[in-house]
Amino acid sequence: MATQNTKVSLRKEPETERLRASSGAAFSPAGPYLRREGAAAYMCLSQRTLSNLMDRGVVPFFKLSRGLVLFRTSDLDKALARYRVRAVGEENVER
Repeated sequence: MATQNTKVSLRKEPETERLRASSGAAFSPAGPYLRREGAAAYMCLSQRTLSNLMDRGVVPFFKLSRGLVLFRTSDLDKALARYRVRAVGEENVER
């Protein structure tokens, strides 16, 4: 009887990676609030860059406890909109 050599990965897959894999290429948040890892994935940033933006006051957040920080997806969208560069000929329209 032949034995198959199967490796079992004990590495825990982050929640955002599971969400990304299940939803295809686009990341779709599960609700209006995201934790630090989910917010970084939502904004397509590293967690370090997100922390830097938090320190500079660019991204608003809720600090509920020492280890629990939540972000509102609408706040993340507004923070990203600050860095949007208009195309040539595009009107100055605020959304």
